[in-house]
Amino acid sequence: MSDLDKILHASPYSDAEGFEPVGIHKRVFVGIFVECFFALGEALNGVFAFFLRDWVHLQIMIGCTGIAIAPILWFIPESPRWLLQVGRVDKAHVIMRKAAQMNGKVSKKNPVLAEQYDNPIPMMEAGKEIEPKAWNADPLKSNESTVGVAEAASNQEVLKESILEYLKVPRFQVRFIILGYIWMVCSMVYYGLSTNSSLLEGSVHLNFILVMLVEIPGNIITIFLLDRIGRRNFLSGAFILSGVAVIGSGFTQKLNVVRLLLYLIGKMAVASAFNSTYMYTGELYPTTIRGMGIGTAAAMSRIGGMVSPFIAALAEVDQSLPNLIFGGASIVAGLVLLKLPETMNKKLPGTIAEAKECN
Repeated sequence: MSDLDKILHASPYSDAEGFEPVGIHKRVFVGIFVECFFALGEALNGVFAFFLRDWVHLQIMIGCTGIAIAPILWFIPESPRWLLQVGRVDKAHVIMRKAAQMNGKVSKKNPVLAEQYDNPIPMMEAGKEIEPKAWNADPLKSNESTVGVAEAASNQEVLKESILEYLKVPRFQVRFIILGYIWMVCSMVYYGLSTNSSLLEGSVHLNFILVMLVEIPGNIITIFLLDRIGRRNFLSGAFILSGVAVIGSGFTQKLNVVRLLLYLIGKMAVASAFNSTYMYTGELYPTTIRGMGIGTAAAMSRIGGMVSPFIAALAEVDQSLPNLIFGGASIVAGLVLLKLPETMNKKLPGTIAEAKECN
């Protein structure tokens, strides 16, 4: 059952669903801020474990929380961008209209409303970016030209695109390999530091909670910097910082406070990199295969998660050996990442052809 839980893990899909409907300048906030709640959920596991010392009871408690939130999925609308790409224009029309009404930008009493939404959907073109001003503007007062998406979205060739077709492009093959390595390192270091928090001095439960909660300030820093220095530069710096801090914590075992501080910095940095990687990967893949792209990369991350405990076990040979491996892999990830393109302030590609042109 535990393996089934990992197979059905929804995180890759929730990230794609989360930032696809928003404009360029809202992508970072939506994509990263939600991860603060992920960190709170992780920290709650430490609280549950403190009161439920039997692991079976703990597993039941965690499983019940998943069942409790399942009904929420029925209230989450499909991505309008994806609907347009697969030709379901009417459904996208309904969702966009409802979103505009919820934002108070459309008046039901306005007689122009029916005409405005008859054919085109202002604010979105099939496979193209939604400009931020369009989300906030009143469609009835907008001077922006509307575009009939029915013709664009009816292109049946779009429906045939797959990850295999994407990999026919040589530079996308290199990108696929680099992203796979980055995801693998993210998972390896992230879960390695999370589980190894029990080796730190002090309360096992308190250390675990601190290691989880440190992600929240990391996410706030991420939101502030991603749109200022760029995705690629931020990710590279976060990986390198994490690597240096993790290696440093391995050689300060007799300095408990210093070791804990370096450990927390390393965890904060790799968590920031992990959360940003979800969004960055989604920005690199076109809409038609974005879910498959993120899902494939996430599958690679599971390899890192699987080898992480075995690397941690090398502490029996040398206490600093796991830190050297985790830190070294993180630094290498920060360097190879520089070969990927920057996506800051760029429109999301809708198709593989658009991905070739824009990145």
